[in-house]
Amino acid sequence: MTQDKLLRALGRLLFISSFLPYAAKLPYMLGAWRYSPMDRHDWLFLLVAVVALLASFRVLLARRSATQGMYLLALLPSLTVIALGEALDIHAAVIMGAVAFAWSILWFTLGWRSAYTAFPIYAILGLSCTSTTYWLGYFSGTLHWSGLAIKEVLTVLLLVWLLFNIFRERQVRREAFCFYLAFTILIFTA
Repeated sequence: MTQDKLLRALGRLLFISSFLPYAAKLPYMLGAWRYSPMDRHDWLFLLVAVVALLASFRVLLARRSATQGMYLLALLPSLTVIALGEALDIHAAVIMGAVAFAWSILWFTLGWRSAYTAFPIYAILGLSCTSTTYWLGYFSGTLHWSGLAIKEVLTVLLLVWLLFNIFRERQVRREAFCFYLAFTILIFTA
């Protein structure tokens, strides 16, 4: 086995193992999906994310690029969110941190081009998080939209974004993307 093949095999192993923090929360999520009326349909978003990831995996591999350490912009905050979520016993924080962790490992193993292309998939995976249906409905304010309807609309928009990413590759600066992502998270959590 050549060194290049070994590195690719290790990269794929690292990519697969990046979902372990998410998988560790699956027993909790399965219980919530089974017994919580608000979370009952969230497993569908996991299914959509898995199908989208499998369908676009060849494109992600084709867009492999060199990593330059910038993936730490996503890796360190995701590990912090997981640790704080575990310490404070906030399951949703751990799940969202696990999704961000898996995305940052994709960034590490396949590079920025693949990470940007796959971002909508990981955002859909984040919609499978428990309690997000309630919170999206709550934050819709006076519109009184159903959290599930908001998640469905977001999923369609994210799938359209993914299709644009797959069929028309754009060069998006990672620093600008991370800034706008952090700004969006700050706006929605403030």
